[in-house]
Order: sequence, then structure tokens, then C-alpha cells
Amino acid sequence: MNLVSRFYEPDQGQIVIDGVDYRELDLRSYRNQIGIVLQEPFLFAGTIAENIKYGNPEASFEEVVAAARAANAHDFILDKSDGYDTVVGERGAKLSGGQKQRISIARAILHDPKILILDEATSSVDVETERKIQEAILNLVKGRTTFAIAHRLSTLRNADRLFVMDRGKVVEEGTHEELMEKKGKFYDLVQTQSAVNEIIGIGAV
Repeated sequence: MNLVSRFYEPDQGQIVIDGVDYRELDLRSYRNQIGIVLQEPFLFAGTIAENIKYGNPEASFEEVVAAARAANAHDFILDKSDGYDTVVGERGAKLSGGQKQRISIARAILHDPKILILDEATSSVDVETERKIQEAILNLVKGRTTFAIAHRLSTLRNADRLFVMDRGKVVEEGTHEELMEKKGKFYDLVQTQSAVNEIIGIGAV
């Protein structure tokens, strides 16, 4: 994630964007094309609308609402007594983890980045909230390059390409189906998670 975002640059090799080494691109312009949804999203102590609008300060209220709808956030926002004017508290303290995550996704949708990074975006929520976030993520990833980092493998089922990391190295790559057929590291991880999910009643990975 840090390499893709250019928080630091590779010591060896290169990262190429549309055929161009990304070190040749203007840093500010490049970063403006990136959206990030973190495991612990950062919200500032303003209103829900202000937090979403941070993704695009020029956006209209109608665009903010459209982004919230796409992020499966609109309904819970309207359930708040002050709706979009609800003050979220320091770091979003007045919202649940799933609500903060959907606000973060709405912000990313409004930002409309060309490159999206999802870093454990559903790892700390319950199953029903994960479903809502997954639906929101499907709206978010359409038409853009997306890097998804996850231990909860259900998040990655629809990825075009999966890379399995072990001790800092890529040990497998392929589609979900290809990796399952290999019966290697990824297969073992899926089987382990499926067994755990059956025990606690979550369902299939």
C-alpha cells in the first residue's frame, strides 16, 4: 500500500502506471488519483455530510447523498435525528465501526479515484454489516484499478487476480478458481476459514 501510494519508492524494479514509471509522474497529481479505505477509517469531528464531502469539497449536497446511497449509508444516516448534519464526534466516536466504514466508502466514491486501495476494509465488522459493506465496495470498484488487502477471504472472491503472501513473499497467484485447483496455501486458508465459519455459524468463505 505504501509503495502504490508513493509514501516511499521501490529500491529495486519499478512500478508502472499506463506504461510510465510512476516516479516520473507529478506526486500531487498522482496521489489525487488514489482513494484509500482503511480498516480503521479516519473521520474528523464534523458532520456526516462534511466527512463525506472531504472526498470532493466541490460536490453538491445531491452528490453527497448519491455517494451515501451507493455506499449503503443513506438509510442509517436518515435514521439519525439530524440526518446528514449529525456530528460524528472525534474520530467518528458517535458511529459504529460499520457506519464509519460506509462513510469512508461514500467519501471514496465521491472522490472518484482511478486507483483504489482497500486495506482490510471489512475485517472488524459483523456478518450483516460486512454484507452491506461488500455491496458498497462493488459499487466503488467499478471501472477502476483496485488493490484489496484482506485476511477475510470472502472479500476477495470476485478479484481478477489474487496474490498470496507468506513471510513477505508472493507464494501463489491466480484467480480464486485457479488457486483453489492448485490446493496450495490459498486453498488451505480457505478451508481453514470455512471450518471456523461453520463452527460459529457465519457461512461459506
